[in-house]
Amino acid sequence: MSKYRDFLKKVSLFKKLEEKALNVLGDTLSQKMYPKNSVIFEQGDPGEAMYLILYGRVKVVLYSESGREVILSYLKDDDFFGEMAIVAKQSRSATVITLEDTSLLRLSREDLAAQVHKCPDIALGLLEVLAVRLKEADEKIGDLALIDVYGRVARYLLRLGQEQGKPMEGGVLVEARPTHQEIANVVGTARETVSRAISEFIKSGKIRIEGKTLFIPKGTSLSKEYL
Repeated sequence: MSKYRDFLKKVSLFKKLEEKALNVLGDTLSQKMYPKNSVIFEQGDPGEAMYLILYGRVKVVLYSESGREVILSYLKDDDFFGEMAIVAKQSRSATVITLEDTSLLRLSREDLAAQVHKCPDIALGLLEVLAVRLKEADEKIGDLALIDVYGRVARYLLRLGQEQGKPMEGGVLVEARPTHQEIANVVGTARETVSRAISEFIKSGKIRIEGKTLFIPKGTSLSKEYL
């Protein structure tokens, strides 16, 4: 029995695999530990494998010619990345960097292809994932084009609460909130602008911040004009 069988059951892409297939797939995985701030791969690198996050956090980023960072997404335990490049047999479209000590499982293109032949549901899962990520990209492009900075910060904070928040009495708590600079890199603005937006939300009682935590009260809209 593969030691990664139970982990693979939690990964959406492989949830339909039978026990035998999970064990076979698990035996093809190679595990590696990456310290904080490690570059897993860079934009333009060959796409030879995808990665599953056993534990830890990473960010997916793009860099402009001037070196400005744009964060496309944050990923954590049980998430995966790098699947687009191996499906399309193209180079990496973004750079992935660890935000903390992170353990990854590597799945090569050849091993993934072998499993797809045995279980077509994996291919359907990949299509679902690609469709969701394309939809998210479309939404982000729409936000940048149609919504002002305060609205984009508001939407990001609410999404953060939905994806990472722990239900508490009266709202949700995000235990490790991003820095103002990280938020700025996601929504496409300057850190100072994010700081002003968050200050306004705090003053109006829409959010509470204590140390590295963010609390979003139940029913908070942050910006009724946009959300």
